[in-house]
Amino acid sequence: VSHMDHIRRTQGIEHVALGTDWEGWVVFPRALDSADKLVALIEGLLRAGWRAEEIHAAYGENFLRVLGQVQAMAGQQA
Repeated sequence: VSHMDHIRRTQGIEHVALGTDWEGWVVFPRALDSADKLVALIEGLLRAGWRAEEIHAAYGENFLRVLGQVQAMAGQQA
């Protein structure tokens, strides 16, 4: 929560995204060692004052926006 909140405060919510690919991690964030615990992260973000729209952005909307931009750029270069 503190890491995501720092990015939100310093860079803006549009730069926060969360993935669930834990492969390759040596040390997992405390209490977040599998995707089934992402609900606890949502609860922590809410306690930190995040709005539902911000959580939706971090949990997928930002990724989809960037993916769409990349795909559009790739189509222009083809």
